[in-house]
Amino acid sequence: MPRTVKKAPPVAPKVAASTSTKAEPPPPLPKTRPTPLKKPEPAPKPKPAPAAKAEKPAKKITTPVPAMTPPPPPPPATVAKKKVTPPPAPKAVAAIPKKTPATPKSAAAPTTAPLVPGHQALRVVFAQSASKLPNGAKPNLKTLADRLNQQPKLRLQLLAYAGGSSLASSKARRLSLSRALAVRSFLIENGVRSTRIDVRALGNKTTEEPLHRVDMNVAER
Repeated sequence: MPRTVKKAPPVAPKVAASTSTKAEPPPPLPKTRPTPLKKPEPAPKPKPAPAAKAEKPAKKITTPVPAMTPPPPPPPATVAKKKVTPPPAPKAVAAIPKKTPATPKSAAAPTTAPLVPGHQALRVVFAQSASKLPNGAKPNLKTLADRLNQQPKLRLQLLAYAGGSSLASSKARRLSLSRALAVRSFLIENGVRSTRIDVRALGNKTTEEPLHRVDMNVAER
């Protein structure tokens, strides 16, 4: 077999080092003409967007409702006519007069004639165990006072009573005195002088009804 001879790689030639240390200036740049500035083109105006078309409302589909016809009225029932007899008129009842409760007479009204000596002129009735002058007796006492003022020669005797035998004599006398003084005070207030009025408290010394009273008798001076 033939022998293969290995070739040595070529050796690069040595470059001699330059003796000068100054660097060479760069080559001049080629002269270029300035390009003229172009005016900027105006921006295109934006086209208005087309208005959205209003949607048409959907048509309502209405189905006609058949009219309801009312049912025919039922035939009138035949009712047998009965003779209606009017109720009997109520019998007239005679009106019964209402009884008014009897009110005790507090005093006998004085007569229209002038006062006569020796006669009773007025009587005032009191409630049991009461010494206050009853309001019902005041009009009659006012009339009596006017009559006494017209006849100055007359006097008035007050005979006062209180209760029966069931009341103690001392208590009955005090109660009768209070009643006589109540009548006397009213007469004095209406113009009668106190010297023309005599008071006698007799307590329970009476059996005549009413037991609680004051009798007024007329006497001469």
